[in-house]
Amino acid sequence: MTDVIHLKNEDITKELFDRAQFIFWAAGGAMGDGGAVYVVGDGGKSYYCNCAYGDYETGYVADYRLVAEACPMIEEGEIPEGWVYHYLGAGNNLVYRSEYDGEYCRILDELIPSKYDIEYQAWQDIAVKLCSKVNG
Repeated sequence: MTDVIHLKNEDITKELFDRAQFIFWAAGGAMGDGGAVYVVGDGGKSYYCNCAYGDYETGYVADYRLVAEACPMIEEGEIPEGWVYHYLGAGNNLVYRSEYDGEYCRILDELIPSKYDIEYQAWQDIAVKLCSKVNG
């Protein structure tokens, strides 16, 4: 796992999401980390906030309106061209840039030959690896 940068409201910007390579979000009632938003960007940098229950480390609750404004696809549910959507089950969602699709799915298939049963647990490590390789 990689170090995660914990976001405050002032860190939640459109520019952050424009540079994102992978974006994960969970509904407030999702299983796992409900209300979580993770972004993996260039060089494998990971960012995190929670808009429902607060950051698991800092307790800080991010403003969902800022996240929805900075990344409309989270609010609107419409995935723009050039992005791939995976529903991870139980209210958890993942989108990533389509350039990663082949390699992401190949690695996932190697980890989970029976399909994507534990994609929820594996996606971030794969994303960091792929983004670090491209830019590292």
